Amino acid sequence: MAAPPPPPVPTETPAGFDTAGWLNHALRKRRAQYVHLADISVLLATWNVAGSVSPSVPWDAMLNGTAGPSLGRDLFARPLPPVPPGPPIEKKEKEAMIGNDDDQEWMSSPRDRSTSVPLLGNSTVSPLGSVPILSSTSSVSVPGSPTMRTLAPPPLPPRDPIVPTADVIAVAMQEAETSTGSYLAHDPATLAIARARFASALNSGTEPGQYSVIAAHQLVGMVLLVAVHERVRHAVANVEVGEVGCGILGMLGNKGAVAVRFTLHASRICIVNAHLAADADMWARRNADFHEIRRRLWFRPAPPILATLPAFLSTAGQNEAAPIAPEDASFDEQGSIVFWMGDLNYRLPGTQAGVAAAAIRGEFDGLLAGDQLRMTMAKSDAFAGYAESAIGFPPTYKYDIGSMRFDTSEKRRTPAYCDRILYRSPPAGPEPTPVGERYMWHPAYVHSDHKPVSLLASARVAVIDPDKLATVTRDVLRDHDKWENEQVPEATVTMGPKRDAQIVSVGAITLGGEAVGECTLENTGKIPFAWELVARPGPVPTISEPWCNVEPQRGLLEPGETQVITFSVILDTDHAARLNAEPPGSPGAIVSDIVVLRLKGGRDFFLAVEGTWTRTCLLRTLESLCGVTSPSPSSPEEGAPKSPRPTVPRELESLLHALREYAVNAPGALDVANIADSSTSGGAGAVVDESAVARILADLDTGSRPLSVTTTDGARALVRALAVFLELLVDPLVPEDAQPRFVGNTDPRLALETIAELDPIHRACLLMVLETCVLLVDAHVAARPFAEPALERPRVVAALARALGPAAMRLGATGAAGAATPPVAAVLSAATSPSVGGGSLRRPVPVAVPSSSVRAKIDARVRAFAVLIEGVMGQ
Repeated sequence: MAAPPPPPVPTETPAGFDTAGWLNHALRKRRAQYVHLADISVLLATWNVAGSVSPSVPWDAMLNGTAGPSLGRDLFARPLPPVPPGPPIEKKEKEAMIGNDDDQEWMSSPRDRSTSVPLLGNSTVSPLGSVPILSSTSSVSVPGSPTMRTLAPPPLPPRDPIVPTADVIAVAMQEAETSTGSYLAHDPATLAIARARFASALNSGTEPGQYSVIAAHQLVGMVLLVAVHERVRHAVANVEVGEVGCGILGMLGNKGAVAVRFTLHASRICIVNAHLAADADMWARRNADFHEIRRRLWFRPAPPILATLPAFLSTAGQNEAAPIAPEDASFDEQGSIVFWMGDLNYRLPGTQAGVAAAAIRGEFDGLLAGDQLRMTMAKSDAFAGYAESAIGFPPTYKYDIGSMRFDTSEKRRTPAYCDRILYRSPPAGPEPTPVGERYMWHPAYVHSDHKPVSLLASARVAVIDPDKLATVTRDVLRDHDKWENEQVPEATVTMGPKRDAQIVSVGAITLGGEAVGECTLENTGKIPFAWELVARPGPVPTISEPWCNVEPQRGLLEPGETQVITFSVILDTDHAARLNAEPPGSPGAIVSDIVVLRLKGGRDFFLAVEGTWTRTCLLRTLESLCGVTSPSPSSPEEGAPKSPRPTVPRELESLLHALREYAVNAPGALDVANIADSSTSGGAGAVVDESAVARILADLDTGSRPLSVTTTDGARALVRALAVFLELLVDPLVPEDAQPRFVGNTDPRLALETIAELDPIHRACLLMVLETCVLLVDAHVAARPFAEPALERPRVVAALARALGPAAMRLGATGAAGAATPPVAAVLSAATSPSVGGGSLRRPVPVAVPSSSVRAKIDARVRAFAVLIEGVMGQ
């Protein structure tokens, strides 16, 4: 019993197959172990019948031999002894052969008789004389058509028992219908009659039922009939039909092709019946028709044509052909044995008289030297890769109907080899090109202006041995099981410097700093494997938390190779503010995440990433910096003892003290260019060393005194650090609910009264900042004795207001929407921490771009801060 059919062959490498894909791939590679080539014989015949297949025309005359010799069923007949040549043919007799109206058949001269080789009959005739094709001795009645007469053929001599019959027989007809109406809808009776006569003629005689018609297909006048012998019909499957019309308007079916395709054993055979463009000057159009047919020919399953579907057309009969990978429905020249026949209409050069004279002399090779089809094939303009057997007969077109004379009409068309049979084998398949054993014409049929042509060919097809296939299949599955057991990916993950570490540690995490850790994935198995980081489920699937960046995220490792995976942690201000609010040493100060690493076809690794948050003076409240657990009341209760003035946070006091010392020690360096726009990026003259600003902020965290300030950094770095400190306060220096009382006020005295309404800590801090600004203004003016104080003082006040006002009266919570103002973004991007492996995965800190309405509010706060400086200055 044949093995179950494997699935289609995948296009991947075996390592990527499932079991079914592996099996099919291996069966293809070991095809020679269970497939051998077997010989089959194929008989093909083609005839342009010029409308003589219509139900109104007596089929008896064509198939039963009333107009000539019987159409028998044998493929071969025993050759007869050669006939001695007759007397020479005179010139006058030759002229009569070409154009005379008498009934003499010009090819029946005794001189031209040789051996008797009928195609499907036993009549003793010359190859250049009357040779039968088919025969029937029984009448066939087709529904909807008249009952045909029964005419007994001449007696048949005994068939040679050692001569086999053909395995595949195909008959192609053109112009079976010639009426104009048939271009749109052909008469179904035509195909029914042809199919019935075909089956009856094949199975007449002493061994009925030898042949089964597997397909009968028609397009307008093109009819194709295919039958197989009983010895091969069990191996036939996947019978399909197709057609292409490329006649009038390039679409109608007066020209084009019909085709039948089927699988025989493990080879695909395609038979095409084509009728190409007519006329001698349509050479290029015929080539174009060939390519159009190849492009547009698509196949579909053929409808059952027998009352009961035979076993060889059922699914059970398709197992033998199963290893052939299913193709799409298009015409597949590369994977099929193709027989292409029909009225191809390629012509000969010259005049009728010249061609006829050469034909009478038997100069067929000379005629074929100018044959359009031979020249087309030689140049590969069409039919590239096809072959044709040697032609040893006269042109098959054009004759007067009912005679053996060439065309005697006014046109006197030049004779041509219009009716041809070509063949080819699949280039990549094991099947060799078919071999034509007998290529001949059948001049006895005078019902058309064409003569039939037949080819008896031998071909070799791939045949599957079911027992060997089963053995190979078992071997392949056993090898696959062994391979699967050996191909499980194996790997180890080393987290950090110690192989037994369970956590990828990134160490200390600072605000704006990049904390980096790494792990190493090693392929410890025998096969390469692919790996990737798996996204966790959620509305937006992510591999890790937003603050953790992992690279690379996928890859391929060969055995023994390693891959370092780097984890980079950079906290945004929102997350950092929440961590800062945790008590020192609390578990909440631990930053952690879990990343899943998956081996394709293997296990998952869960990578724990962990770091420790380093608390900072930034992103805190003034109360927490002062050590106060809850905000102070805005004013003491009546009668309560006065408490001492709340202290200003040590960090703010250090910044302001450094600015005061700078004003005293280097007053000449204070100018508008140094102070103006020092808190923003890109201002004229505002080149600030952001790393110096980061060092100042780090000193605030560690409590280092004095701050890391150089004369080159000076006021610019200190003012920028002060702006960042104020910007990153959880609550603004001027509380948001109090800001409307300052904005829009232009009276310095009223501004001071408003300051008195703030809570003690915010009031003390704001006054210290304003007093430092006044000191800076005075130092700047004093250092420039030649400048007009009334003009210089407002310039410095405005510069300080632009630098510090937006931070002191900040709008909204810090780090809103994960973005920062330009000074904060620049400092955070400049903050550094040691990275592992010499690489950095730092992502740029997003910068908030204010809208026009927000910009207007910021400008209003700049003016309000300038009024506050003037108010303190005027005390």
